[in-house]
Amino acid sequence: MQKSRFASLAARYARTLLAAPTLLAACAGETAPTDDSNATCVEAWQCTPWETDGQSNNGTRACTDQNMCGTTNQKPLEGATLPALDPEYYECNVEPIVIAGCSMLGCHGTETGRGYRLYARGRLRITGQTLVEPGCLSAGTPGPSEACTGDIECKCWSLPQLTVERRRSFDAARGLALADDGTLLTDMTKSPLLAQPQAGGGFPHAGIFMWSQGDPDYTTVKAWLDGAQRGSTCNSMN
Repeated sequence: MQKSRFASLAARYARTLLAAPTLLAACAGETAPTDDSNATCVEAWQCTPWETDGQSNNGTRACTDQNMCGTTNQKPLEGATLPALDPEYYECNVEPIVIAGCSMLGCHGTETGRGYRLYARGRLRITGQTLVEPGCLSAGTPGPSEACTGDIECKCWSLPQLTVERRRSFDAARGLALADDGTLLTDMTKSPLLAQPQAGGGFPHAGIFMWSQGDPDYTTVKAWLDGAQRGSTCNSMN
């Protein structure tokens, strides 16, 4: 009889210990921890912009799973051949459009958290290069390129993009002509460069839209993605 009573008390005590996390969490207004070992982790990959060595079309990027699932079932490609689109058409026709609408520091003028990145005067400037002040207050004075990020004073505003900046912006843009499997899109209206800032394109894009299908800027960007050639240079000063 005494053994039976002791066993009953021991079982009750064990149940109380097991219930303790739930009771404590309820008192604190929290959700009790659960065994989620069988839960499915959904991969959420964020990739850096496409880049090349500045000479070839061999593109690379780095992709990180924001949910840290530990699996790579949905991991995007980190290497692909970028389409040989015309850099002159980009610089003279496309770049002025995307700089005006996309290069703000809170938009695509950033090195982090975006699959598309843009350099521009008075906005994002590359890190680790040297800019030499032109004929402003201290002509000929060198300074770090990153110091001109967000700066519209003469010494920064009067300096166009460096070759490496324009090349990286060009590579990031033409990388958006690729499908998820690294092949060239067969329909460029599906390119994020066109679809994300398109009104009615199906993307939230922070509520910021630059065009509708058929608008002049939309048509210009699409023509470049489709392979348009300019055939001449320009003094863009972008």
